[in-house]
Amino acid sequence: MTPSDLRTARLRLNLAQADMGTAVGYRGSRADRGQKISDMECGRRRIQPRVARLVEMFLAHGVPAGYFEP
Repeated sequence: MTPSDLRTARLRLNLAQADMGTAVGYRGSRADRGQKISDMECGRRRIQPRVARLVEMFLAHGVPAGYFEP
């Protein structure tokens, strides 16, 4: 998955960068989660294979209902 593919997938899923960070399992503040996704989308951070697999799963099946609720 390329940085551009990740950004396109996130936009197709209608997720903010921080929400995508939550969906792929990143912890920390909302700003930190969003920054990690931003760094991947800009090519400053490597896209881990597990992140790519999760994003592909979300594209195929959607993000589970209630996924972002505490």
